[in-house]
Amino acid sequence: MTENERRAWVGRELAPVPYKVSGEHIKEWCQAVGEKNPVYFDARAARAAGYPGQIAPPSYAIMLSTHQVRSLPFGQLLGRDTAPPSMPAQYGEQTFEHHLPLVAGETYTIRGRIASVETKEGRQPFDLVAVESIIEDRHGERAVFSRLGLIFRR
Repeated sequence: MTENERRAWVGRELAPVPYKVSGEHIKEWCQAVGEKNPVYFDARAARAAGYPGQIAPPSYAIMLSTHQVRSLPFGQLLGRDTAPPSMPAQYGEQTFEHHLPLVAGETYTIRGRIASVETKEGRQPFDLVAVESIIEDRHGERAVFSRLGLIFRR
């Protein structure tokens, strides 16, 4: 695949993907990362703190961002015969801007685009794909903006 063919992917919009945030999954996530704040476990505690219900910690946004990323045709994008999960990838840069909390029971829409596709040369050449996503609530309000950098060794 030529560099121009790779660049043609930049700016491509991804199909919107829904994601329903589960209160039980938030609890499991919090237990795994050692989070103990009651607003992440109990809707009453969250409402008492001014939230509409049980909320997810900021780190939980990675679950929504990677949910959409899984649908990308990486093999086609990178000009290879294989694609994840058989094509190993690593996370590079991860950036999140939080505008609204993610609330248990709510369904969010994830809208993404391919922000960049680069080839890096050196001792171990690799491809770097950046995906930007906007996570919106049911009213179309932005809850989270994310940018994920994915590294694929060649």
